[in-house]
Amino acid sequence: MIRFDPETRTILETINVNASIVTSVVFGGENLDTLYVTTATYGLNSSILAKYPHSGFLFEKRNMPMRESRSTPYPQYFVKENGEIEW
Repeated sequence: MIRFDPETRTILETINVNASIVTSVVFGGENLDTLYVTTATYGLNSSILAKYPHSGFLFEKRNMPMRESRSTPYPQYFVKENGEIEW
């Protein structure tokens, strides 16, 4: 997962969840500064599960800086196989 500044499109942080399929992300906690990430195992074969052993887990990243408590629309982007970001 990539966290970036929506105005400058600068990458601020890369968050590795070590799972093949991310199903959802949501902010929670008292100050909405905890990121929760759900992942899945459905349809993954044994070799993919061996490569991504935490598939199906719930991940939590605390103390995520939030500038606002409301939703902010972000520009859509696509990460190419070589890791480049295409806007």
